[in-house]
Amino acid sequence: PETLNHILQKCHRTHGRRVARHNGVADFLKKGLESRGYSVIAEPSLQGENRMFKPDLVAFRHDRTIVLDAQVVTDGHDLDRAHQSKVQISDRQDVRTILRGFQAHENIEVVSATLNWRGIWSFQSVTRLRALDVLSASDSTVISARVVSGGVSGFRTFMFHTGFHG
Repeated sequence: PETLNHILQKCHRTHGRRVARHNGVADFLKKGLESRGYSVIAEPSLQGENRMFKPDLVAFRHDRTIVLDAQVVTDGHDLDRAHQSKVQISDRQDVRTILRGFQAHENIEVVSATLNWRGIWSFQSVTRLRALDVLSASDSTVISARVVSGGVSGFRTFMFHTGFHG
Protein backbone atom coordinates (compact mmCIF):
# COMPACT_ATOMS: atom_id res chain seq x y z
CA PRO A 1 0.00 0.00 0.00
CA GLU A 2 1.12 3.53 -0.70
CA THR A 3 1.11 4.82 2.84
CA LEU A 4 3.30 7.74 3.77
CA ASN A 5 5.53 5.32 5.66
CA HIS A 6 5.90 3.19 2.50
CA ILE A 7 6.58 6.22 0.30
CA LEU A 8 9.25 7.66 2.61
CA GLN A 9 10.93 4.46 3.77
CA LYS A 10 10.53 1.71 1.18
CA CYS A 11 9.31 2.86 -2.23
CA HIS A 12 11.81 2.40 -5.06
CA ARG A 13 10.72 5.71 -6.57
CA THR A 14 12.00 7.64 -3.56
CA HIS A 15 15.22 5.69 -2.97
CA GLY A 16 17.43 8.56 -4.14
CA ARG A 17 15.67 10.99 -1.80
CA ARG A 18 16.08 8.56 1.12
CA VAL A 19 19.81 8.35 0.43
CA ALA A 20 20.01 12.16 0.20
CA ARG A 21 18.12 12.50 3.51
CA HIS A 22 20.52 10.06 5.22
CA ASN A 23 23.57 11.75 3.71
CA GLY A 24 22.27 15.13 4.87
CA VAL A 25 22.27 13.86 8.46
CA ALA A 26 25.78 12.40 8.10
CA ASP A 27 27.12 15.56 6.43
CA PHE A 28 25.70 17.79 9.18
CA LEU A 29 27.32 15.59 11.82
CA LYS A 30 30.63 15.58 9.92
CA LYS A 31 30.74 19.38 9.83
CA GLY A 32 29.88 19.54 13.52
CA LEU A 33 32.65 17.10 14.42
CA GLU A 34 35.16 19.04 12.32
CA SER A 35 34.16 22.29 14.05
CA ARG A 36 34.85 20.54 17.37
CA GLY A 37 38.42 19.70 16.35
CA TYR A 38 38.03 16.21 14.90
CA SER A 39 39.59 14.93 11.70
CA VAL A 40 36.78 13.02 10.02
CA ILE A 41 36.82 10.24 7.44
CA ALA A 42 33.50 9.60 5.69
CA GLU A 43 32.52 6.02 4.89
CA PRO A 44 35.88 4.33 5.51
CA SER A 45 36.11 0.65 4.53
CA LEU A 46 37.29 -1.29 7.58
CA GLN A 47 38.08 -4.95 6.94
CA GLY A 48 37.02 -6.95 9.98
CA GLU A 49 37.62 -10.62 10.67
CA ASN A 50 34.65 -11.84 8.66
CA ARG A 51 33.29 -8.85 6.81
CA MET A 52 33.78 -5.27 5.70
CA PHE A 53 32.50 -2.51 7.96
CA LYS A 54 31.64 0.87 6.50
CA PRO A 55 30.43 3.29 9.16
CA ASP A 56 29.24 6.70 8.00
CA LEU A 57 31.92 8.59 9.92
CA VAL A 58 35.08 7.93 11.88
CA ALA A 59 36.29 11.01 13.75
CA PHE A 60 39.75 11.29 15.30
CA ARG A 61 40.86 13.76 17.95
CA HIS A 62 43.68 13.75 20.52
CA ASP A 63 41.36 12.57 23.31
CA ARG A 64 38.85 10.34 21.55
CA THR A 65 37.87 8.47 18.41
CA ILE A 66 34.20 8.36 17.46
CA VAL A 67 32.62 5.83 15.11
CA LEU A 68 29.23 7.15 14.04
CA ASP A 69 26.47 5.67 11.91
CA ALA A 70 23.31 7.57 11.02
CA GLN A 71 19.94 6.01 10.29
CA VAL A 72 16.41 7.18 9.64
CA VAL A 73 14.07 4.36 10.59
CA THR A 74 10.46 3.55 9.89
CA ASP A 75 7.47 3.72 12.19
CA GLY A 76 6.83 0.73 14.39
CA HIS A 77 10.44 0.36 15.48
CA ASP A 78 11.57 0.91 19.03
CA LEU A 79 14.00 3.79 18.46
CA ASP A 80 16.34 2.83 21.29
CA ARG A 81 16.45 -0.76 20.07
CA ALA A 82 17.26 0.49 16.54
CA HIS A 83 20.04 2.64 18.05
CA GLN A 84 21.46 -0.31 19.98
CA SER A 85 21.36 -2.55 16.91
CA LYS A 86 23.22 0.04 14.85
CA VAL A 87 25.90 0.49 17.52
CA GLN A 88 26.41 -3.28 17.84
CA ILE A 89 27.37 -3.54 14.16
CA SER A 90 30.62 -1.60 14.62
CA ASP A 91 31.21 -1.99 18.37
CA ARG A 92 33.49 -4.99 17.91
CA GLN A 93 37.02 -5.80 18.95
CA ASP A 94 38.21 -6.34 15.36
CA VAL A 95 36.93 -2.87 14.36
CA ARG A 96 38.63 -1.32 17.40
CA THR A 97 41.89 -3.06 16.46
CA ILE A 98 41.68 -1.71 12.90
CA LEU A 99 41.05 1.82 14.20
CA ARG A 100 44.04 1.63 16.54
CA GLY A 101 46.10 0.92 13.41
CA PHE A 102 45.08 4.41 12.23
CA GLN A 103 46.62 5.84 15.44
CA ALA A 104 43.15 6.13 16.91
CA HIS A 105 42.92 7.15 20.54
CA GLU A 106 42.41 4.25 22.97
CA ASN A 107 39.10 5.88 23.93
CA ILE A 108 36.90 4.68 21.05
CA GLU A 109 33.20 5.54 21.23
CA VAL A 110 30.75 3.81 18.89
CA VAL A 111 27.50 5.74 18.53
CA SER A 112 24.55 6.18 16.22
CA ALA A 113 22.38 9.07 15.15
CA THR A 114 19.00 7.34 15.12
CA LEU A 115 15.78 9.13 14.23
CA ASN A 116 12.55 8.09 12.63
CA TRP A 117 11.21 9.68 9.46
CA ARG A 118 9.10 12.04 11.57
CA GLY A 119 12.28 13.57 13.02
CA ILE A 120 11.89 11.95 16.45
CA TRP A 121 15.20 10.91 18.04
CA SER A 122 16.08 7.75 19.89
CA PHE A 123 16.48 8.99 23.45
CA GLN A 124 19.62 6.89 23.96
CA SER A 125 21.13 8.10 20.69
CA VAL A 126 20.59 11.83 21.21
CA THR A 127 21.57 11.62 24.88
CA ARG A 128 24.86 9.89 24.04
CA LEU A 129 25.65 12.29 21.18
CA ARG A 130 25.04 15.27 23.47
CA ALA A 131 27.12 13.73 26.28
CA LEU A 132 30.03 13.30 23.85
CA ASP A 133 29.55 16.90 22.62
CA VAL A 134 28.88 15.66 19.10
CA LEU A 135 25.53 17.49 19.17
CA SER A 136 24.04 20.47 20.91
CA ALA A 137 20.31 20.74 21.59
CA SER A 138 19.95 23.10 18.64
CA ASP A 139 21.90 20.70 16.39
CA SER A 140 19.47 17.88 17.15
CA THR A 141 16.55 20.17 16.30
CA VAL A 142 18.16 21.14 12.99
CA ILE A 143 18.73 17.49 12.10
CA SER A 144 15.11 16.65 12.96
CA ALA A 145 13.91 19.46 10.70
CA ARG A 146 16.17 18.29 7.88
CA VAL A 147 14.86 14.73 8.17
CA VAL A 148 11.27 15.97 7.91
CA SER A 149 12.20 18.27 5.02
CA GLY A 150 13.88 15.33 3.28
CA GLY A 151 10.64 13.40 3.70
CA VAL A 152 8.68 16.21 2.06
CA SER A 153 11.13 16.10 -0.84
CA GLY A 154 10.66 12.33 -1.12
CA PHE A 155 6.89 12.71 -1.09
CA ARG A 156 7.05 15.32 -3.87
CA THR A 157 9.25 12.98 -5.91
CA PHE A 158 6.73 10.18 -5.42
CA MET A 159 3.80 12.36 -6.46
CA PHE A 160 5.66 13.58 -9.56
CA HIS A 161 6.65 10.07 -10.66
CA THR A 162 3.17 8.67 -10.20
CA GLY A 163 1.72 11.31 -12.48
CA PHE A 164 -0.29 13.13 -9.84
CA HIS A 165 -0.33 16.87 -10.51
CA GLY A 166 -2.82 18.43 -8.12
